[in-house]
Amino acid sequence: AVVSTQSTGVESEKNGNGFIESASKKQKITPPQNQYGDFEDIFEILDDKGWSGLDMGDRVRVLRVLCDRATETMVVRSRVEEFIGVTKELKKEEREQALKNKKLEKEVGDDKKEAAQKQKQQESLDLELSKHVAKHIPLGYDRHKNRYWYWQKLPGRIMVETVGGKHWFVYSTSEELAELINWLDERGQREKALKETLQKKKVKIVNAMEKRAHDIQKALQL
Repeated sequence: AVVSTQSTGVESEKNGNGFIESASKKQKITPPQNQYGDFEDIFEILDDKGWSGLDMGDRVRVLRVLCDRATETMVVRSRVEEFIGVTKELKKEEREQALKNKKLEKEVGDDKKEAAQKQKQQESLDLELSKHVAKHIPLGYDRHKNRYWYWQKLPGRIMVETVGGKHWFVYSTSEELAELINWLDERGQREKALKETLQKKKVKIVNAMEKRAHDIQKALQL
């Protein structure tokens, strides 16, 4: 049975022996949550009271704070190590990408250098051809008004200049020469004249083509 004491305002009840106990004695007394909640205060408390000066409950709470801090430290360390690992991996990828970029730049540079060299060779050839064109008369013309040239300084090759001189083609074998002669149509005045000229010079041109092919093959074997 609960007995109210108005003078004190404390609720009491009888125990099994008939004695009256204060209900407040049965309430669990919990210290403030932050009594030992700050890690910085732990060493100050231990210096003040000493480990032996703390009761069992306080010792448990101090150990709990220390364990929580240790756990947090482990988590932080784990995250730091994870971050360091990711950073190292990113730096490795950056180095590999830098090497790839450097290699690509070198390849592009080599391609540009090779292209420039080919352009220079082409310009030199065009200049040489223009000199021959200015000094000689072409063998003739085809239906497309392309001009056909044969020069002693460039033996074994029949050079074909397109209209305007923008492009050049070459016939360098006896088989190609035979195909050209067969392709020319005698019904047209230009191609008829060109065909007759090629037939007259065919033996001389074929001999020069075969000699040139032999010289190239010999040079390749050296």
